[in-house]
Amino acid sequence: MNVLGFEEQTRMGNHALFISAGGYHHHIAVNIWNGIDGESNRDDVTGLLHYEIIVPTKSEVKKVLSALEREQVPYHIESENILLKDPSGNGIMIKAKQR
Repeated sequence: MNVLGFEEQTRMGNHALFISAGGYHHHIAVNIWNGIDGESNRDDVTGLLHYEIIVPTKSEVKKVLSALEREQVPYHIESENILLKDPSGNGIMIKAKQR
């Protein structure tokens, strides 16, 4: 979370987290309300492939890349995008806004 520049705004036990950039009440809300005790990341079911975080410029993507390397977070590059996994194993794609 900190590596990507987000700050925790609110946490609801172990079931929900609201994070933001710049102190807004939340830009991203993540929860497991409908998935408690469920299986995740199985290859034989339909589900989330990845979610995208779109940053304003390619230079911002490079800043994220530097932070990932500094913190030794595993990632790989696809085209000009950064792909990594969140703590639940879901894919995250970091990419620059298309102009």
